[in-house]
Amino acid sequence: MSALLALGADLFAAPTQAVRRAVQHPSDGLLGALFLWGVLSQLVSQGLVGGGFALGGVAALLGALLSAALVALGASALFHLTASLLGAEGRGAHLLRLFALVFFLNALLPPFALIGGAAWWLARLAVAGWQLALLVVGVREIYAVDTGTALAVVAMPTAVLVLVVPLAALFALGVGMLHLL
Repeated sequence: MSALLALGADLFAAPTQAVRRAVQHPSDGLLGALFLWGVLSQLVSQGLVGGGFALGGVAALLGALLSAALVALGASALFHLTASLLGAEGRGAHLLRLFALVFFLNALLPPFALIGGAAWWLARLAVAGWQLALLVVGVREIYAVDTGTALAVVAMPTAVLVLVVPLAALFALGVGMLHLL
């Protein structure tokens, strides 16, 4: 438990050292616990804000774990592909450890979910910002690149997912509706 708390504190006090320790000297059991804690915290906070869970108990937990694992795997693959295309060399498996750290920050959310309102949204925004900062620091450490390249590795797949995929879906929907004219 002390290792868990120390790593959690280092995420704020010394994020570069926390990322290095998690990636270079991993305790996969500890990182798995961090990932699970983060996913459970996100599930609880969303249930509190939304007024309840859409699915009950075990189904909600399994759904949250599966979706978080798929996000971590998919994002790790996209980040690794982007880093490789930019000429960086590193191990994609280390990105999964980084995502365990990133998901752990969701443990900060449940108290703010109880408060609700603007406090919840501000906390969510602050956590998301810190998660992005940790991703950049982590990519910089894993691939031994400068901060600008690490920012590009994080920003490019994120922009594609946030901008291009919805636009492509809208385009496909529009093309699909042409036959109605």
